[in-house]
Amino acid sequence: MNALEGTLTDLLVSRLGVVAEGVTPDSTYEQLMLDSLGLIEFLLIIRKELGVSLDDDALQTGTTLAETARLVEAKGSRV
Repeated sequence: MNALEGTLTDLLVSRLGVVAEGVTPDSTYEQLMLDSLGLIEFLLIIRKELGVSLDDDALQTGTTLAETARLVEAKGSRV
């Protein structure tokens, strides 16, 4: 897991109550039990904590943590 994936994992665990042991770079949000409302909340957290604004439809239940990290990195994360 790279640093950005680690940061995203920390946000999922601390802010959305995801169980840390279940999170890997290949975990999908469906596997992490995040629904569409949880994904919107995660987008808002990413915007606030990392300074990156992603489109509302950037994350889907089938999106992986690694894919999200690549999206955030491409948008120029502060991390």
